[in-house]
Amino acid sequence: GSATFQDDAEVAAQQVVSGQATAQAALNQLAQKWDQTNQQKGKEKQRKAYRASLNLAVTGG
Repeated sequence: GSATFQDDAEVAAQQVVSGQATAQAALNQLAQKWDQTNQQKGKEKQRKAYRASLNLAVTGG
C-alpha cells in the first residue's frame, strides 16, 4: 500500500535529482505507476485504507 507509493515517489525524485528525467516526465511516470497500483489493489480498497490512515470514517462519502 503506502510503502509502494512512497517507494515510487522516491524513485521519481531520484531520477529528477540525478538528471535522468525532467520533473514533468518523472511526475507523469509516477502518476501512471500509482494508477496501476490502484487498479491492481482496487481503488475502493485503497480509498478506505487512505481514509483509515487519516482516522477518517471509512464508510460513507
